[in-house]
Formats: sequence, structure tokens, C-alpha cells
Amino acid sequence: MTIFPVRDAGDSGYWKGIYEDLADIRPGLFVLDNMLGALAPGEDISSPVTAQRFGHSLRPITDMGIPVLVVTHTPKGTAEGMSVASSPIGGRAIAAGARGIITLRNSGKRGRRIEVKMNRAREDLNLDVTVHRASATSEVPVWERARPQIKAVDMPKAKPWDEVLAARIIEEQPEETNYRPLAQRYAPTVGKSVETIRPKLRDALEYVDGRWTRRRSEPA
Repeated sequence: MTIFPVRDAGDSGYWKGIYEDLADIRPGLFVLDNMLGALAPGEDISSPVTAQRFGHSLRPITDMGIPVLVVTHTPKGTAEGMSVASSPIGGRAIAAGARGIITLRNSGKRGRRIEVKMNRAREDLNLDVTVHRASATSEVPVWERARPQIKAVDMPKAKPWDEVLAARIIEEQPEETNYRPLAQRYAPTVGKSVETIRPKLRDALEYVDGRWTRRRSEPA
């Protein structure tokens, strides 16, 4: 990364020196941060004339095959020549000259998001984003696409193993008629010992008229 100041001095040869430096460096991307700080003295970017001149100053850079990213601001209201306050300062001249406009929004309801308007694009984008520092001591922001939060779903609580086993025995009606052999039969399937299963079955089931049924509670 090569960092150098860009401040238009207002003379015709200023940008020529910038072109020559970039031709030597041949960067993969030229970032101008920010547009207002690079204007010539007395210039106002809200003026269409200034916006057009600035766009013409950047055109030779893109003609060299170097992508250009220009950082600018949005106006406080609609008096700067645009119909909506979210448009870039400089109005139609910048919007028409740029290949694409990326707008960072900060809404109290929706949070931060990035909108992308591309000239000749098939689809515009509207992405929710988050921002954090590159490290605890860094001033470099890292923007990431926000991942949609997964809504928690209350899952029904699983039935206790002994209730499930009792219901299974009533349904299957095994041939065992006593609690110990019954517990021995089902111990491998529930992963419990016979000594653990037998008292649970005794409390839940009884063998009546050749069938296993739910134990009826004793009358008060």
C-alpha cells in the first residue's frame, strides 16, 4: 500500500504528476479518500461544474486500466442539487460518470447497510453490514456482511426414558410376565441396568388378565 496526499492546487499540471506517479506504481486500486479534501481552493463539490471537472480529472486514471474508488459524503438535505439526501454530493455529474455508487446508510431501525447502484447493472444490492476495528488498537474499519440471526425455536422437552419404555411395553405386549425378565429384555435398548429399570417398571406397570397395563393409582 502506497499512501500520498492528493490536494488539487488549481493549476493545470497538478493531475499530470498524479497520472505519472500512478503509471509507475501501477496499483491494483486507486482510493481517493476523500473527494472534499482533494478539491482546489474555493471549489464546491455541490456545483455541477466542479463535479464534472473532478470526474474529468479521474478519467485518465481509469483509462490506464486502474480501478478508482472515490470516497465522498452525502448532503444534509436536498439543497445540494439532488432530489434525495442520500445521493452523493456533486449530484448527477458524479452519478452519471461513476460506474457504480456504493452508499453506506445508518438507520436506527435497520442498522447499518450498504446500497449499491450500478450503471448498466443487472441487479442493485441492498446489504446489511457490520463494522469493527481490524484490531483492538487499529483505526482501520473492517466491514462485513451481516449474517441473518437465527430465531430460537422452543423444542418440546423429551419424555423421560421410563415413560417412553412403559408406553412401548404396553404397545408391544411382550411375553414376559414378571418385572425382572421384563427389565432384562429391554435393558439393552434403553442403555440402563436391570436394577435401574425394574423399580421404574414396577411403579408404572402391572400385569392384569394377561396384559401389561398402566398401574392404577391406589384409592385415597
